[in-house]
Amino acid sequence: MQHPFPAGALSPYDPEHSPSVQLYEAAAAASTYGHVRVGYHNHAWEPAPLADPAALLRRLGKRVHAVHLEDGPLDGDTAQQQPLGHGAIDVAEILGAAPALDLAVVEFDDYGGDIFDAVERSFTFLEGELDERRQRS
Repeated sequence: MQHPFPAGALSPYDPEHSPSVQLYEAAAAASTYGHVRVGYHNHAWEPAPLADPAALLRRLGKRVHAVHLEDGPLDGDTAQQQPLGHGAIDVAEILGAAPALDLAVVEFDDYGGDIFDAVERSFTFLEGELDERRQRS
């Protein structure tokens, strides 16, 4: 099977690990049926905390249909995560850098307060950002 990603690009295909190969092959087979998309999230391939996720999304362009979002300090300290829009990460820029975005997922690895309140605040922020995005397009 031909590898669909350019050399050096982030991809879910990793010949060293059979689950990645199996997922890639399943996605390729499922795509023959039409409107089927498969996403793969591997924490080992996430950009470093100080990397520029918006630049990466701009480079990947319309190939990105889903993102998961976290907010907090830029040092990657998950114990200090905050609701979207309340940390140091420019979530609005990240959303704006993904032109084909269909799905945005809020993720918390840890949170020092009421997690349900944090999810609600994140959802409200995300909803507002996506509404602004729709109005601009």
